[in-house]
Amino acid sequence: MFAYLLGSIFCGTGGCNLLLFTAGKGGDSLLNNFPICRLLVIVSDGRNAGWNDLIRLEYGGGVAASYVKHTFDGEKYVEQGRLPADNPSEGTEVLTGDFTFHNVIPLPPRN
Repeated sequence: MFAYLLGSIFCGTGGCNLLLFTAGKGGDSLLNNFPICRLLVIVSDGRNAGWNDLIRLEYGGGVAASYVKHTFDGEKYVEQGRLPADNPSEGTEVLTGDFTFHNVIPLPPRN
């Protein structure tokens, strides 16, 4: 699995698009498009349908800052709730810093 966080030319007041891909035999496939995403993105220790939960920061565009938890439903990641912005979930921080659409950030499977 790998992710692209699209750069400033694709961003709005609510954040940037985060594209999550999986690599397959026939090539890469778009798994999810998270339309309003900010850095930090966390891979949680929690798992659903064999995939780790994802927690991403969301704010701007009139929305107060919060972390959004996503779980895998067997086909795609779906929103499962929000956490206070001052209390992120435990897990591995995988997307931090400043990225553009020229960068690919691998998200290796965690056992």
